Amino acid sequence: MLSSLGNGVAAALAARVTPAAVILESPFTSIRELGKHYFPYLPVSWIARIHYPVDEHITSFNCPVLVIHSHEDDIVPVRYEQRLFETDKSF
Repeated sequence: MLSSLGNGVAAALAARVTPAAVILESPFTSIRELGKHYFPYLPVSWIARIHYPVDEHITSFNCPVLVIHSHEDDIVPVRYEQRLFETDKSF
């Protein structure tokens, strides 16, 4: 999950500055949504203090974006990458 968490930080930074490009590997839409996936019985929205809303940040990118995700990823389901793709049609 450590490499996946880097996507949240990279997205937040890319939303503040204008990088030459952004590469997201196995991205999630937000920590809260990923937490709800793994812990549906817990009030993750109340517990998670850090959101890392990649889906919100990606709409403000002013650079090329490369998203890489494997269907065999057993940590972050590929449906999150698909939702990011639907969020930002500039891919």
